[in-house]
Amino acid sequence: ITVLPFYVGLTLVGSSSSESVQSNTTFVRVLKIGRLSRILGLAFKLGKYSNGVRVLARTMKTCMAELSILAVLLVMAVIIISSGIYFCESTYDVDYEGGENPSEFVSISRSMYFSMISV
Repeated sequence: ITVLPFYVGLTLVGSSSSESVQSNTTFVRVLKIGRLSRILGLAFKLGKYSNGVRVLARTMKTCMAELSILAVLLVMAVIIISSGIYFCESTYDVDYEGGENPSEFVSISRSMYFSMISV
């Protein structure tokens, strides 16, 4: 059942009209959502029968305030670091004669991705 959306998508790609392609992709998305709900159901069943998962869930509930502070600090650090990377890298080589800017950080969102992966 896990590979069903892949094969259904392959068989439905052959139709030529745009309406049928849109309905086909919608059908495949519904299958993928069904697969996701099945996986989530299994995870909840695991929590019901496993003592370790219940302890982990209880710990997450009790530490929610500390975890939210950590998440806010992480988001702030990522925004500050990515803005700094973008502004430093966008002007680092003014005399570059290769045509385009050689920096890979062409936007702050790309810098955010790099800083999030690095942090």
